[in-house]
Amino acid sequence: MTFNLFSHDEGRHILAGSVENRGDEEKTYTLKFEFIDTAGTVLEAREVSVEGVRGKGSKSFRVELTDKPGVAAFRYAPFPSS
Repeated sequence: MTFNLFSHDEGRHILAGSVENRGDEEKTYTLKFEFIDTAGTVLEAREVSVEGVRGKGSKSFRVELTDKPGVAAFRYAPFPSS
């Protein structure tokens, strides 16, 4: 997984990137994110489904939060890389 955007504008936050399928078969990935404040408190949790990622290919994803002031960072759960 790679990230190419994490932007903040007041209470609006956007996280974007792509997930790579290193295997040969098409796959669907479920990405799990937690958006946290400076103390590490989870302010919002989201799951994003990235469907139809072709073998040896990649596909983009985007998560947008609104009305969530205080978000300072994000973390994600590991997922299979193949």
